[in-house]
Amino acid sequence: MKRNKLLEELEKHGIHPSGRKVRSDKNKTHEMTAVERKPRSDIGSKRSTYNKRSPEFNKKIFDTLIASNFKDGEDLLQRDDNGIFPPQITHYYKRVYKTSGGYRSSTRRSNHPEQLRWKWWMSEYENSTGNTKKQWATRIQNWYFIEEADILLWSYEEWAWAYFTQIGGVLNSQLSDNFIKLYYNSYLKGDYGRPKRDKNDYIIWER
Repeated sequence: MKRNKLLEELEKHGIHPSGRKVRSDKNKTHEMTAVERKPRSDIGSKRSTYNKRSPEFNKKIFDTLIASNFKDGEDLLQRDDNGIFPPQITHYYKRVYKTSGGYRSSTRRSNHPEQLRWKWWMSEYENSTGNTKKQWATRIQNWYFIEEADILLWSYEEWAWAYFTQIGGVLNSQLSDNFIKLYYNSYLKGDYGRPKRDKNDYIIWER
C-alpha cells in the first residue's frame, strides 16, 4: 500500500513509475509547423560509396571482425605459433583449442580473419608510395614468409595452401636453421601440391 502511494506521488510530480520523466506534451495534439524547411544542399547528387580496394575500407572490415569477437579484454580468435589465424579454420567458433584430431569448428565463416588482414595489408601496399610502400613490403614479406618481388603475384588462397602444406602453423623463425620461405614460382611448379576441392569449390583442408 505504501509503495502504491509513493508511485502516485511520483506521477503527480511528472515522474513515471519506471523512473523516466513523463513527457510534458503527453496526450496533447501536435501542431504542424508552417515554416518551410530548407532543401538539402546535396539533393539530386549521388552519395559517395566506399572504395572496396581502399586501405581504410579493408582495415575497417578487419577491425570490425576482431571487435565482434572480443570478450574480457581479449579477442576469442585462434592463432597459430606464428600469430597467424590458421587458414584451415574456415568456420565460425568461439575459443577453439587444437586437439589430437585437429581444430574444432562448426559453421562456415564468410570472412576469414587472415584473409581480411591480407586484403587490408595488400591494399596498403598497393596504395602507398616511397618509404611507406617499402615499410608495408617489409611487413608483408616477414609476416607471410614470401619474397617482396612475389607480393602482387600471390592470391590469398594460393598463399594459404602453401603456408598450410609447408609451414603448418609451426613456429617459423628467420633466425632458425629450419626457416622456410614460400616462393610463388615453387607454387606454380606444383612443389607445394594442389588442393582438393568440394562441390562448392572450397579447399578441402586435410586434418
